Order: sequence, then C-alpha cells, then structure tokens
Amino acid sequence: MKKINKMNISIDVGGTNTRLQFEITQNGKRVETSEILKAKIDSKQKLQEFIRNSINKQKQLPDRCTIGFAGIVLNKNEVTLTRWQNSSKITLQDLYECGLPQDRTLMVNDMELAGYGFLSLEENGYKLTKLYEPHIKAQTESCHSRSVLLAPGTGFGTTGVIKGKTKSGEKYYEVIPSEVQHITVSPLDEKHEELIKWMKNKMKLFNLPSWEDFVSGSGLELTYQGLIELFYPKMKQGKLSAEQIADKALKDEICGEALNIFYRCAGKLTQAIALFFRPFNGIYLCGTTTLKNAEFIKQSGFVKELQKSIDRKNILKLLPIYIIEDEDINIKGGLWACRNMIG
Repeated sequence: MKKINKMNISIDVGGTNTRLQFEITQNGKRVETSEILKAKIDSKQKLQEFIRNSINKQKQLPDRCTIGFAGIVLNKNEVTLTRWQNSSKITLQDLYECGLPQDRTLMVNDMELAGYGFLSLEENGYKLTKLYEPHIKAQTESCHSRSVLLAPGTGFGTTGVIKGKTKSGEKYYEVIPSEVQHITVSPLDEKHEELIKWMKNKMKLFNLPSWEDFVSGSGLELTYQGLIELFYPKMKQGKLSAEQIADKALKDEICGEALNIFYRCAGKLTQAIALFFRPFNGIYLCGTTTLKNAEFIKQSGFVKELQKSIDRKNILKLLPIYIIEDEDINIKGGLWACRNMIG
C-alpha cells in the first residue's frame, strides 16, 4: 500500500489565549504530533499572524484544519469574538488568507471541540475521576449513548454528545453545542435571590441576569462583591479577581461561599440539561478552571443542586458525574475531527 502522509492542524481560539497543534497522519493513522503552541490573542490580525507564522515553520502545508472559537459560529462560516479588540468578526475567508486549507477547514464552537475531544478520549480508554457514582446502573441501549459536557470557567460552556451504532454496525456520532446558559437565572434560595437583585442593579440590566452571569469569571467576582455588600458590610475586603477568589476558597469563608454559589448555579442549570438530554453515559466537567478547582468541586453543592428535584430525583441519581482532567481536550478534539470529519 502506498504511504499517504497528511498534515492536520487543530486550533482552539479562546477569549484570551489561543492554542494550536499539528499532527502528521499516514493512511489516516497518526504518526507524529508537534508541541502545543500558545499565544495571547485579542484581535483578528494577531490570530492571522499567529497561524501564518506557525504554518511557515512546518515542512509542509496543512491538508485539514479544525478551528474552534469561544463564540457562536454561524453557518460554519463566521464568528464574532466580543471580548476582542473592535469585537472582531472572523470569516472562513479570513482563515484561508493566513494559510488554512480551502474547503478543508472546519469552523466550530469551542464546546464542539470539547465534544470531539471527549469522543477521542473515549476511543483511547481515558480514565476519568468520579465525582458521583450511582448505586444502581441505568438500563440503556448498548449501541447508543448520550453524554453532557460542561465547562464552567471564564464563561459557561455546555454541549451534548450522542454516539452509537446503526443496525448495520455503522458508527454514528453527533456533538450538539448549547447556549442554554444564557437563559434567565432563577434563585436557589433567599440569599441568592437577594444577590440576583443586587447583580441586576449593579450590571444595570433591563432583565434579570443569566446563569452565565453567575457561572463565569466576572460573575464570580460580582458574587463575591455582592456577598460583602449585602451580608458582610463590616468586613473590610479588597477587590479580588476570580482566580484569587478560587485560590482562597478552601480557606476564606466569603471566597468559599462565592465559589460555592458559582458551582451550585452550575449544578442547577446542569439539572435542566440532564432532564432534557437524559445522559445516562455521564455528565462530564472539563476545562482548565475545573482542573484548578477539582478539590473544591468535590465538597461544593454542585452534585446536591443537580439532584435536588422533588419529582425527578430518581432519574437524576442514575446519572454518573465525572471530572475530565485532560486540559488538552479541545486540541485533541480538533485533531479527531480532522481525521474523522474532513475529507
């Protein structure tokens, strides 16, 4: 058999940091991978320059590319990154101009990358950290599975993954990115209700905040600030970043309360996704923030809030919950998509 080498490239474009990796495949099987290249990117021009320079250092041009963005990708063709300079709009044509392969570049949301990465990890038998294991295993079809992936961090990413086999034995899969985190938040308790009202006024919102207004870096900072102003007015506390709050959460009472509200909100919205999707294959927490906060998550109210339901607790308690500790899941997902989805 003639050896056919191809180069794939996976790019994960975040609100602040962008990562990129190349791989060489031979007859569809990976034989070599590059190191993961990283850069702080906040404009379309910087992104194009980073991609162009990275490609120029390779011995050949890429044959296939999957690129994921921390934003809504319209028609697999364009995305607007609101946190970047001039609220950068990026199109497929912009990507072709910096050296990505024409008609063989797949443009997706970053949570789609995570979904493909999850499929890659499952194929390779990745061992997961258990956050909750049901006492009774749900009876499901062996040829069909549904999973939910969550990335609570700078923002709140959510996606569903369906995979299985047809009667003829052909494999199928679908990754379904979600924007459910942007619906209006509902109070977890009276204290949280006061925080919601406070945040609405603080942010000068016409409507109530969304779930992502609480489950995000900026949301964590506001929650911490709101707790002090509403419930601990005599405490003299300086302004803390989300990273500082998370770092202090296991030792400082107010930081711990703020981060617990963050994960309780994540758990409550996950309940809604789980009741719709019924992911008996599992609920998976992923992302850099999840890795950093893994110990806190284990003692937080995430699982309790997820399972708090009068009528459907029996279903929710059948869903296993895991932490994915592979911080390269998005990059691996892009390369998996190159091999399995692009001709």
